[in-house]
Amino acid sequence: MKKIRAALLTLILAGTFCLVFNVAPMLRAEMTEDYSSIYPWCFIEDVGTYFEITNSAYLNITLTSTEIVHVILESIQGMVNFFIEKNSSVTSTVLAFSGFEPSTTYYRHQDGYLIEEFTTDSGGGYAYVQDISEPHHMFISEFASTLYIYSDYTFTSDIHEPIVVRASNIVIDGNGYTLQAAGMYGFYLYGRSGVTIKNVIIQGWICGIYLGWDGSSNNMITGNNLTNNFIGAYLMWSDHNTIVGNTFQRNFNGISLTDCPYNLIYHNNLIDNVWQAYDLSLGLNHWHHPDLLEGNYWSDYLGVDDGSGAGKHAIAGDGIGDTNIPWPGTGYDYYPLMFTWISDPVKGTQELIETIESWNLPKGTKNCLTSKLDEAILLLNQGNVNGAIHKLGDLIKQVENDRKDLTEEQREELLLRARAIIFAIS
Repeated sequence: MKKIRAALLTLILAGTFCLVFNVAPMLRAEMTEDYSSIYPWCFIEDVGTYFEITNSAYLNITLTSTEIVHVILESIQGMVNFFIEKNSSVTSTVLAFSGFEPSTTYYRHQDGYLIEEFTTDSGGGYAYVQDISEPHHMFISEFASTLYIYSDYTFTSDIHEPIVVRASNIVIDGNGYTLQAAGMYGFYLYGRSGVTIKNVIIQGWICGIYLGWDGSSNNMITGNNLTNNFIGAYLMWSDHNTIVGNTFQRNFNGISLTDCPYNLIYHNNLIDNVWQAYDLSLGLNHWHHPDLLEGNYWSDYLGVDDGSGAGKHAIAGDGIGDTNIPWPGTGYDYYPLMFTWISDPVKGTQELIETIESWNLPKGTKNCLTSKLDEAILLLNQGNVNGAIHKLGDLIKQVENDRKDLTEEQREELLLRARAIIFAIS
């Protein structure tokens, strides 16, 4: 009961949907914590045989069980989502649903696996026998198409279907392509370990990346861009995972952790999310690298890099904020970055060259600025980090002292991005 009660933090999915679609709240009778000021609820949790959602913007669903069970039930865009566990010694129960569209095909998943394709009756009803010998996460979806991955996988084009990862110790490389919304979960990992997800643009999902239940450990999420999702990455009962070098931008919630200890989260960009991050296990996760003493970039960080702190915070201009720490609150990031993190300095430098070339500047000015960046790229490719830093430093001095033909906005952008590249390769 304790574990599945913690699953009420799937509320973050339902609550987000409620906020966006103005669904009237449905409050639980017993709330372990008061989040009502943040999320109006549109799901139900109870122990019994009858469960009903009456105010969903999607489907108003009724669920009955022949046995007393503990259920968390939510009805959200394109999907009915629920957790179930027994409340006695029985190992199965008959579940009956009503409220689906009549004579319509749906797809029932259990713990990420497609279990059954079914068609509702003429009244929108459906019933089946559910195993409750152990807790299960279920979802019933409108979407037939799901990509199941069993081994190393590289995108060769954009993908428009959910991805369920069925193997541990594999690498999924997005290769710069997009995983575009077609349901609730973008990537769904249930009890997987040693999985790397990298270089994917993930956008438009209820939950971009989901790591859930026991055993989802030692996974790596790196170099991804998670944009315009309800939740970027959501970890539930998952430990020793690393989230590094990603950008979470314009999601309702950037990163959310529920009962997830010993995770490492650093060098990420959290930009303009309504709720940048949420951690139910504060103090047990590292929101900065414990050896590098470098954290994440937060677009709403209000501190300054003036060297007023102790230790690494005693150095002004080193790219680590010195005031208003930890950010965004107690137990989070003690080493917030002043610059957006650049995972690939060569690519970041090339993008800065392209930006300069797009500006309406005299040809001589463009050439003078971009030549130093071209030299920095050459030195980086040769492994000469110090030489590249020197060239970027020359560019910074030039912009600060000599470039009167730049606008103030162009000057600030050049300085910020050049310093970010230096910070990334130092």
